Amino acid sequence: MISKKAFYLSLFLILPINSYAQESDHIKPGSELVDGSFIKPYTNKWKVVVEQSDGSVQDALIWTDYVQLMDINGTTYLHRVQDLYSPDYNLVDTWINMVEHKTLKPWQFQAVSPTGSVSFLEFFDESVKSNSNRNQDRIMNMDTLDILENVFDWNLYGMLLVALPFELGKTYELQVWLPGTNQVGTVLSKIEAEETITTLSNKKIDTFRISTDKGLTFWLTKKAPYVIQLQLNQPNGARRMWYMF
Repeated sequence: MISKKAFYLSLFLILPINSYAQESDHIKPGSELVDGSFIKPYTNKWKVVVEQSDGSVQDALIWTDYVQLMDINGTTYLHRVQDLYSPDYNLVDTWINMVEHKTLKPWQFQAVSPTGSVSFLEFFDESVKSNSNRNQDRIMNMDTLDILENVFDWNLYGMLLVALPFELGKTYELQVWLPGTNQVGTVLSKIEAEETITTLSNKKIDTFRISTDKGLTFWLTKKAPYVIQLQLNQPNGARRMWYMF
């Protein structure tokens, strides 16, 4: 079985891609290029497997995902919850995002394990509060980290990219908070192609393939459930695949 948060929150950062030489639009929260107002509540589920370079395949996770919209103090938030299960459906982790619906500007992120430990982020205009040592008994001191500009939260992953304009050949540079690093960075994403994906239930869905410089490729649509398929390249030549049921 794979390791815990060391994998989930930092492996996505270690595989840069060098095919983003063209000029890109630099985007931060508030940009007119990002618009999540069309996103509706949905549920989704993927089977996650590791496909080795020798052709062998190993089951890794069952990964579920849902979004609801919540009005809090006059602001509509997109509330996303992802539950990660082992192949025999033992809960491994839960990820919770709260971001503004239209702008996708982040408010909070939590990663909660069945043992009660919690990694927590809270976003402000000029700082991010971070803590990865919460448990059921007490809350440790929060680290407050200053930032110069507003950032997106890369913990939102594909649902952040869904809000970009799907213009073929276009490259976007998103200013983000990078999971597992406690620092601001960028994610380069390129709208590469239109492709039809066949799900595990044999449903055909027209998608846009969007690659990133973090080793992740997404197949996305502007219709629910939005994130249809994912691929994560790994250093040993294997790839981790999210196939939608």
